[in-house]
Amino acid sequence: DKYCPNLRNPIEEAICIDEFSNTRKSEDKYACLLVGFSSHKIIDIIKNRTLPYLRQYFAKQPLSLRDKVKFIITDMYDGYITIAHEFFRNAKIAIDPFHYMKYFTDAIQNIRRKLCNSEQYLIDKSWIGKHWRYLTTNPDNLPNSLMVLPSGETISYKDRIIRFVKQDPELNYAFWLLQNFFVESKKLTYNNAISYIEMIINNMINSISDELKQCGYTWLNYHEYITNSFIKFNGVRLSNGPIEGIN
Repeated sequence: DKYCPNLRNPIEEAICIDEFSNTRKSEDKYACLLVGFSSHKIIDIIKNRTLPYLRQYFAKQPLSLRDKVKFIITDMYDGYITIAHEFFRNAKIAIDPFHYMKYFTDAIQNIRRKLCNSEQYLIDKSWIGKHWRYLTTNPDNLPNSLMVLPSGETISYKDRIIRFVKQDPELNYAFWLLQNFFVESKKLTYNNAISYIEMIINNMINSISDELKQCGYTWLNYHEYITNSFIKFNGVRLSNGPIEGIN
């Protein structure tokens, strides 16, 4: 009651929706949070995120308010997507970039694990096992410093990672596909994203990697919503950043 106004207050045109773990005393494992994308203010806290409960909740909200919403930003939980379709007829659905990118980076890490668990000899196998996050880190966020190897060689973090992935065609392909995405996604407009995301999906599905194929088919199921994440609302790209900070 202290933090939660209700939907009879002015509603925003872009809304973030996500869940958080409920208190131990609650009968419901997850509660649901609605946050204004631009204001970063809580619109409402809903005690249960299950589809039947959400249907009951949103059915009580006036249609005139729901029709004002233009964008719903969510994770890949199908319950929220279903609610968006059923109750927000004027809204576009956008998947938060963190959630669909996790499928991409998890696929690459699974390829790396499979490779490192094999009997194959690999240069820097133990190093990459300890610094596995670097493999799927945006190159702009890698350490700028150089390292000196026991052999006396001086090398950058990026070059060391590239040298490792070159040892396996499957990992090399997946790694450079991700690197290309990091570079291109910074400058993509929504119109350009439509064809670019389609190309990335095709590259995943047609790759030799089972892990990438699986990611590609997942992205294909959410193709439209992933593309919508490149829409800018009031000059800011759609994401669930406002709600994640509150959670």
